[in-house]
Amino acid sequence: MNKSLAIVAISVLMTPALWCQVERSYSDKTVTVGEDVFLPFCRGEITARSEGASVTVKKVSEYLLSSDSIKFPVGYKVSCYSQSDIMDITLSPYTLFDGEKSAIGGAAVSLFFNNVSGLFRQPVVSDIYIQPVVTSDFFGYPVYFNGSCEITVIKKNSLPLFIPVSREEYLKALITKEELRMKDNNEGITEDETLKEMEKAYQQLLKTDREAAEEFKVQMDEFAANLNQESSSTDLLTMLKNELSGLTPAERKSQAFYEPAAFERNGNISGLSESDSEFAEPLVRPNTKAFSSTNGDIHIIAIQWALTSQTEDQSAPRLFSCRQKYGYCFTDRMLITLFNDRKTWEKVFELVR
Repeated sequence: MNKSLAIVAISVLMTPALWCQVERSYSDKTVTVGEDVFLPFCRGEITARSEGASVTVKKVSEYLLSSDSIKFPVGYKVSCYSQSDIMDITLSPYTLFDGEKSAIGGAAVSLFFNNVSGLFRQPVVSDIYIQPVVTSDFFGYPVYFNGSCEITVIKKNSLPLFIPVSREEYLKALITKEELRMKDNNEGITEDETLKEMEKAYQQLLKTDREAAEEFKVQMDEFAANLNQESSSTDLLTMLKNELSGLTPAERKSQAFYEPAAFERNGNISGLSESDSEFAEPLVRPNTKAFSSTNGDIHIIAIQWALTSQTEDQSAPRLFSCRQKYGYCFTDRMLITLFNDRKTWEKVFELVR
């Protein structure tokens, strides 16, 4: 065999891992960025921990951690923690802290399995949310903005991700919440009974210690004033019920649109607004039928990214523009390589049923 053929043979036989070991050199050289000292050339490591994760979820972890993007970390640590419904992968740059090597924080990606709680922001009431809006796509799948961050949703079934909430449903949810709150506040002795007992105590004090009685009277008056302020909740409940009773049958069935300024414009204490208002947002609730699973299959994956060096939306890798070579920008760029790794993500998508 001639020399050139021998070189070709060796090239074919050597695995990518061996090539990396041959070509890559490691160093304890430090780089200072701001007040932090980083070790961008030291050998990295991958750690994975699982608690109750299904076979399929573990497969997702295997695909992501073995991707060409991050399987040979240099200058950072890859940590993966997975459970039955969530997985967190963090790329933490190595730093020197009090002379010791450490890896804390960094860029991260979270995956929610058959669980879309991360898709929505805080509920308006009960399980009712403002509908997220599509802002982009991720290899053909929608990216939603929920008012706080971007969430990618991987779903193949034809069932809707969320369903509209009617005006009647929304108002009834508000009424139920207010009734429960009033019930919790009124447990035990009633307000009238409390005031009567306080009046009796006041009259008794007048007979024995007028000065103490006057001090008690001040406290009693303050208590009564607070009760008057709290009694406005009764008015709130009445207003919500009146708002519901004032709707026509067609209005009750129509989708609810929410706008905080609605009360100032139309007097709706609920925040219900006209659908054509510039700032009105539709209300929805998660369609649990679209992602419920009892056999370990994955029907939906919700993905949330978290970059550390990005000044605007840290959940949007598509907006990444950091040019800095080291520091936390470095692990952000490594996470961006995973974000752009179509080959790996297509393997993950195949696991969604």
